[in-house]
Amino acid sequence: MDIVTRAFKAFFDGKINVAESLLKKFKDKRRNDYRVWLLDAMIQNHRKNYNEALKSINKGLELNNKSHEMWILRGNILEKLGEYYEAYLSLEEAFKIQLNEDDYFDYETRLQQIKILIKLKKIKKAKQLLSEIEELVLDEDELTEIKKQLENL
Repeated sequence: MDIVTRAFKAFFDGKINVAESLLKKFKDKRRNDYRVWLLDAMIQNHRKNYNEALKSINKGLELNNKSHEMWILRGNILEKLGEYYEAYLSLEEAFKIQLNEDDYFDYETRLQQIKILIKLKKIKKAKQLLSEIEELVLDEDELTEIKKQLENL
């Protein structure tokens, strides 16, 4: 297992400090590996350093703009920064990539987009996306909550 993979494993195992320590060892040597920037963004996001996370994810996207994971993370970070429209667009890009490459309809990304559209008061578009995914949503409570939010606007 290469060091980048080990660092990701450490991150997902909840060993953030280990992941960060490994990242420091190889970050300068592997600056052209988009995964380095993805991992850095994940660590910065976890530490609530959203502006730094956004810088890292943008560098990663310069190297590989076909990673739906990076677009999702970018959308999450932008949402936390209150940049809702840009967050929506990033999630749309993630959705398109995953649909094209994996032939997978990512309803969770759509749910997140709907929540952002509600924040933006784009009710018609939110309802349109909701109708696309209604039968795919497994969490009935979440679906009910979104419907209530839309009805109250």
